[in-house]
Amino acid sequence: MKKAMVIINPTSGGEKALDYKEKLENKAKEYFEYVETKITEKALDATHFAEEASREQYDAVVVFGGDGTVNEVISGIDERDYIPKLGIIPGGTGNLITKLLEINQDIDGAIDELDFDLTNKIDIGKANDNYFGYIFSIGSLPEAIHNVEIEDKTKFGILTYAVNTMK
Repeated sequence: MKKAMVIINPTSGGEKALDYKEKLENKAKEYFEYVETKITEKALDATHFAEEASREQYDAVVVFGGDGTVNEVISGIDERDYIPKLGIIPGGTGNLITKLLEINQDIDGAIDELDFDLTNKIDIGKANDNYFGYIFSIGSLPEAIHNVEIEDKTKFGILTYAVNTMK
């Protein structure tokens, strides 16, 4: 039986990610007989869910979230004996990885365009025990990105990172 795991960060998509849950599940059911949805509640939940998907040999993982959630999923599926396909729905503030992969930035459009028959391989980097799919940085930038408030991201968008970097 083909199966997929959908991982949703509920604070994504302007804190409206759960509004897209049913549509995303229905899209996954076009390709997979069994679809399980997991909702993150805290840091590293997405990593643990992705580890479970790899361990239980899910055919695919679909992640709805921003760059941080996507990186958590990448960390969870890398270095496993089995690596499922990965679908990404951009729900973050910057969505850098989905922009680099030329994924539709409109949430509805990205869901509509999900196609698990078309796949591409991407390189994954590792620094210490952390994986990354698109960027590696040092200095004050990682701290500035990590220390933003969700409310500020919702209100000010990507400008929140610039302001936080100058603090």
